[in-house]
Amino acid sequence: MALAAYRNAETMMAGAYPGCGLSWNLLAGIGRIESMHANGGATDARGTAVRPIYGPSLDGTLPGNEVIVQSRAA
Repeated sequence: MALAAYRNAETMMAGAYPGCGLSWNLLAGIGRIESMHANGGATDARGTAVRPIYGPSLDGTLPGNEVIVQSRAA
């Protein structure tokens, strides 16, 4: 299931942002390191994480972190 999600994400990004160059295998590498491909995770029928995913604040308040704005809804 994770492989299909990575490939779908690559296709969606290529359509929305042709110059992005984000590949499914790069996403898979990130997915493995960050969550072991969501091992033990759960989503609802819409694909939303059942348990919250926490990470560093992306508002520029931490040293070395840039401000990352939320992307527009797909």
